[in-house]
Amino acid sequence: MSFINLWAFAFLALLPILILLYFLKLKRSKFTVASTLLWQKVIEDMRVNSPFQKLRKTLLMFLQILLLLLLIFALARPWLKSLNSKNKSFIVMLDTSASMMTVNDEGKTRLDEAKEEIEKVIDSMTFRQEMMIVTFNTRSKIEIHFKNNKKLLLKSLKKIEATDATTSIADALQIAKSLGKSRESPQFLLFSDGGFADPGEVKLPKEIEYTMIGKAANNLAITGMSVRRKRKSKATIELFVGVKNFSPSKKFKGNMLVYLDDKLLDSRAFSLKAGDASSQIYEAEMAEDGIMKVEFETDDDLKVDNVAYQIVEKPQKRSVLLVSDNAFYIEKALYATKNIDLESITFARYAEFKDLPFKTVIWNNVKEPLVARDANNMYFGCYPKMSDVKSSGLLKSPQITDWDSQHPVNRFIDFSNLAMSEALKIKFPVDAQILLKSKNDPIIAMFERDQYQILISGFNIFKSSWPFQLSFVVFLHNALNHFEHQLAMQTNSNLSVGQSISVEKQKEAPVVLMPNGKTREMTQVAGGGYTFPPVAKVGIYEIQKLHASSPTRKIAVNLFSNQESDLAPVSNPITETKIIESKASEKHISKEFFRILLLCVLIFLVLEWIVYHRRILS
Repeated sequence: MSFINLWAFAFLALLPILILLYFLKLKRSKFTVASTLLWQKVIEDMRVNSPFQKLRKTLLMFLQILLLLLLIFALARPWLKSLNSKNKSFIVMLDTSASMMTVNDEGKTRLDEAKEEIEKVIDSMTFRQEMMIVTFNTRSKIEIHFKNNKKLLLKSLKKIEATDATTSIADALQIAKSLGKSRESPQFLLFSDGGFADPGEVKLPKEIEYTMIGKAANNLAITGMSVRRKRKSKATIELFVGVKNFSPSKKFKGNMLVYLDDKLLDSRAFSLKAGDASSQIYEAEMAEDGIMKVEFETDDDLKVDNVAYQIVEKPQKRSVLLVSDNAFYIEKALYATKNIDLESITFARYAEFKDLPFKTVIWNNVKEPLVARDANNMYFGCYPKMSDVKSSGLLKSPQITDWDSQHPVNRFIDFSNLAMSEALKIKFPVDAQILLKSKNDPIIAMFERDQYQILISGFNIFKSSWPFQLSFVVFLHNALNHFEHQLAMQTNSNLSVGQSISVEKQKEAPVVLMPNGKTREMTQVAGGGYTFPPVAKVGIYEIQKLHASSPTRKIAVNLFSNQESDLAPVSNPITETKIIESKASEKHISKEFFRILLLCVLIFLVLEWIVYHRRILS
């Protein structure tokens, strides 16, 4: 509530004057009498003539005080803010992405500004109106369903925090549109800086009232970071860092600090004009694993993209177990791929090695090969016993007619000169990728089971020309590279905000130690593996309680997003629907109620007149 004429409250000084008049009215003259026997009523009146007791049962005075207060309030012209809307239901969509942590000149974040605007809407709601709040970043969340309880709405709003994630509004729009169907003509309110991609083919509300939050800001961001080991020296790493100045006009100067396991390795001065980008390259000796960290020493309006992390794995050789009675050609081809730790055995000795941690097991012309657990499996001239892998005889002198040249395993390979005397006629699973075929019969195929790859070549290499061709070495090299890449994707140690963390089967549920020091248990999914919800904060996450061979695993999470680092607000972020740009002042109308107060004054005047005349008559 606010008042137009604050000076009217000066008339409150009349209240003590009114009360003083009642004291004067009750003052009596003194008379001497012979006896008080007949004057009991007068004595009682004298007994109550002490201060404030004189005012007992003076209903008329209280009516006059109320009358004076009502007149003063009416003269002050009180008014209330009210929503400039006839809608009974409001669906608020609030952006909680990384860019909403941008700090303005007053030290407030964009999210703080947005919450203040929403608070004004809540304060202005009538008892007939209700609101629900949906937050969105990489994913969307219903913070509170339709409520008309202002305290609950404000409490829910207060709990909302920004994340380090990127922005996607599509899910929020779908939720809002879907839940809005249960209400008559709901009003959709969007509070964001507009830094998100167009939602595309999502069915949109006909009209969205959009409050653009924030103004142009200065920001320097790390837009990318990667680490690789040098080919000639695996103990040396190369660190690549991409930097961009997203400011409209400000030039940034400062230092870029490089840390290894929290120890400062290097400090490099930099200078970037507005809109410019650059790449920085660092080299360091690092024979073991560790955590690389890059950080700016500069002052900008968004801090989350000023730091980045990378997990550097210890250099390892590819551990391969070859199961074959005649391994000469395959051994030579495998050693030609380099960086390999090979163990070659006969099938009779497999039981001795089955529990060792080989990354790949190659089965060559084995009569009844198995499927090695926790490893990639490659089969030549044989196939494993699996419910969805069947053989129905032999193909005599099959001619190669087609191969998938786009697949990574077939990269740089020409199979046109490959000849073979026979091949197994195998029926592969429906999800298998056919790499090589003869007419309509697949010869080589690959599929995934329990996060590991299974590659089956249906012909005996010793009954073909393949061991004498360079393509055989290239094929093995490509296959091992692909296995390594697929496994790295399953156990990626460097993620972006919004991605999920997954691990393979474990004896017990792993626990994730988050950057804020809190822990959370992972959730088991179909297949026995475990997953962690999309990560919302930049930093280092540690997975604990893993199997004995590697009890912990660290994961680096970063924000590499030009969309979030570009802090310029967008005035019309959704082009496929009607956007009404709105400001807080336009959301409300002023409602005065001094006329109601004047009506109350009239009622009290009539009431006072009745009370006064009753006293006269009595």
